[in-house]
Amino acid sequence: MSARRRGTDRLGRGFYARPSQELARRLLGCVITRAVPGDGGDGLVRAVIVETEAYCGPADQGSHARNGLRTARNEAMYGPAGLLYVYFTYGMHHCANVVCAAEGVPEAVLLRAASVVRGAELVRRERRLGGLAELRHDRDLLRGPGRLCAGLGISRRDNGQDLATSARVWIEGRASASEASGNGADAPVAPSDARPGRVLCGPRIGLSARAGAWADRALRFWIADHPAVSGPSGRNVG
Repeated sequence: MSARRRGTDRLGRGFYARPSQELARRLLGCVITRAVPGDGGDGLVRAVIVETEAYCGPADQGSHARNGLRTARNEAMYGPAGLLYVYFTYGMHHCANVVCAAEGVPEAVLLRAASVVRGAELVRRERRLGGLAELRHDRDLLRGPGRLCAGLGISRRDNGQDLATSARVWIEGRASASEASGNGADAPVAPSDARPGRVLCGPRIGLSARAGAWADRALRFWIADHPAVSGPSGRNVG
C-alpha cells in the first residue's frame, strides 16, 4: 500500500476546526480523495474542490441546524471537526458537507463542485452503477453537489465518516496551479499554503424562503473562471 493510498498527505483535524466561512475559502483548491473498491483492488479518485458553501450554525436560517435544531439526520453536524455530514435531498441525490468549528457547534461546509484530476473512469463507473446517464464533458462529472456525491460514490452510509482517519475518503492539501485551474491532470499536490487563484463569493443556491435574509448573504465561494463551477459565476468578488 503506497503512501498516497494511505492518505499520508491528508489534512488533519486541526485544519477543519475553524469557522465555516473561513473553511469554505480554505477548502478551495484542496483535493478530495476517494478509494473506490474494484475487482482488481482499490482505485483512487482525486478531485480539486472548486466550489463550496458555508453554513454558520444555529443563527443561520439556511442551515439544517437553524435555531439549534438537532435530529438523527443532522447529528453529525454536532460532532468533531472533520466529519462528513451526508444527507439525501429532493428524493434524488446526496449532498456532502464537511463539519467544522468546535464540537457541539453545528457548522459545516457543503462541497458544491470539484474537478477530477485522477480516476475519471472510476467516476464514470460509479455513475453507471447508480443508473445515471453518461455526461458529455469530464468537467461535468462532479459539477454540482449531487453529481459530486454520485461520482465519488458518497451516500448516507458515509455520514459520519472521519476525514482525518478514514481509509475511504479524505482531503489533501492544495492542488498544484495546473490542477486548480482545471488545466492539468495527475499532477503532484503542492504544499498546503499554495493558492488556487482568484476566489469569488455570492449567495448560496437553492435555499427556501424560510432562510430570509440569510439567502442573500455571500456564503458561496468558488474559484474564478473554473469550468467545473456549478452555480452562477458573475457575482461578488471575495
